[in-house]
Amino acid sequence: MKNMVKFTSFMCEHTAEYILVPQLVEAFSRRFAHTAPFFFWRTREGSSTSMACASNERGQLVSVYARRPKIKSPEGSEIHVKFNRELLKYAQESNRHGVPVFAGLPLVSRVQDIMLGTKCIWFRLHGVGNLPVDVEASVDRSGILLTDGLDESQIEGPLSADQIVRDACEVAWSVSWEDAAEHLRTISRDAHLRSGYGILGGYKPFHIFFRH
Repeated sequence: MKNMVKFTSFMCEHTAEYILVPQLVEAFSRRFAHTAPFFFWRTREGSSTSMACASNERGQLVSVYARRPKIKSPEGSEIHVKFNRELLKYAQESNRHGVPVFAGLPLVSRVQDIMLGTKCIWFRLHGVGNLPVDVEASVDRSGILLTDGLDESQIEGPLSADQIVRDACEVAWSVSWEDAAEHLRTISRDAHLRSGYGILGGYKPFHIFFRH
């Protein structure tokens, strides 16, 4: 039997975030006057000091996971992406608090090709019902889905950044910064502890708080 070539990754999630965050912030900023990307620590963004500095203005909140592109070879046309059960569990808990969850994938096959304008595609994570262990899919370099489709009750996409903005506007709850921080604390506790990783383990999303 011939050895099958596996998809392998060549970057970490943080590298992918450097591409995803500016593009998503730009998409939100075209519609909203205030768009703030942040990474949430309970003892920093969620601290009493942060609460004391916050205004009373209300906004909306989304969470976004960076996904690493995986490839068989740099010359190939297929890019693979994996959605772990932990991400769907986070989405399941997050949706209960009015915080929609998305994932972004840069369409690159070499580190040297990473630029701020690199094409990215996006997915919405629903995480409903009985969650699968993992969901995997492949796309071509233009972002066209090559697999037989995704279970849209769990994962919807590929989507554009503008579609993410429209979805977020429709479903994200209106919250104060204090409410947003409390939701994120609760979601992190419930999702990560139940997944077995603990509050400090597992994958971490970045967030965007946006308002007019």
